[in-house]
Amino acid sequence: MAEAKNVRGRFFAVDKRLCEQVCELGMNAAVAYLVLACGTDRNNRITEWSVHAIEKYTGISRARARAAVETLISGKFIRPVGSSNDHPVYEILSLGQKPPEKGVIIWLPNALVTGAANETPPVELVRQTQDVMVLRLLLDLYHAQDLVGESGVPRHYVWQKYERERIGQRGEYDVWAFRDPREWVKCAGFTLCHIRKEGSENERGSDFFQRLNSLVSVGLVEWVPCLLESALEDAEIIHPLHLTSDVELESRLAWATQTVAEAMLSEGQLKRADGLILAPVPRHLSRVQLIGIARLRYRSDTSRTAAWWGRLNQKGERYIVRYNELARRWGDAAATGT
Repeated sequence: MAEAKNVRGRFFAVDKRLCEQVCELGMNAAVAYLVLACGTDRNNRITEWSVHAIEKYTGISRARARAAVETLISGKFIRPVGSSNDHPVYEILSLGQKPPEKGVIIWLPNALVTGAANETPPVELVRQTQDVMVLRLLLDLYHAQDLVGESGVPRHYVWQKYERERIGQRGEYDVWAFRDPREWVKCAGFTLCHIRKEGSENERGSDFFQRLNSLVSVGLVEWVPCLLESALEDAEIIHPLHLTSDVELESRLAWATQTVAEAMLSEGQLKRADGLILAPVPRHLSRVQLIGIARLRYRSDTSRTAAWWGRLNQKGERYIVRYNELARRWGDAAATGT
């Protein structure tokens, strides 16, 4: 079957500028464009995927899938270039004569279209929202995400800020407790098209967060709490503090952090800290802050992703060793009453 052919690997590329224009054609055309792009060759240009693939990976009916392809052809986003095994072959067209520059390329994982195991493909879940701007936001987030530098979507666009309280002290450490994250978005860059021009601060950002929450609810975006040196935009990330992460190392790191923090608290302090995220921090880091960073859960298997994964493992294991040593130190001290 032609639609099963994909020799490029586990990710594909699209032009951000073209995606923005395709989204203006409506949800079916935009979803069809991503399906066809997922089936392209190594040059991300020629695809043997067509109406059958759109039917296979989405809930779009054959008639509407055919109409979506025709819309893409008439809009000059794709063009027929022949056939293979009785299946049409299309070329994904570029803006102008030159291939897209590096800065406008969005790398997307194949699993975004094809799904994994027996799950509903993510692109189909987004289609079901029937808001093409949810799909546009998903693509915007993929373009903006910087795993190596920011552990997700840069926090100068969107972030969560937790309330913080210094709840205890032990030796050279302060124990901080974090609760009640509040979401923020800045009117800049890719967020602008998702933010109303008029209304109160909450009203202006309501469309953005409604769309973002749709992506969170279908499992495409997650909030990753990260311990930072401060709440300033240029503050460095100390490490993630994600107790419920499905990344095993992140979960181990978070629980190691929580365990040693609890070992440093008195019985009364532990009662006050019940249900809160805890972290022991050297006392000179007095402006430490927990910030939620938006991260896409389906990640392209690129060199940047590999670099982030390697750094996360190296740094995370180092902190786990340190926290385990501190837990033994303060656990022994509690046992001897010192």
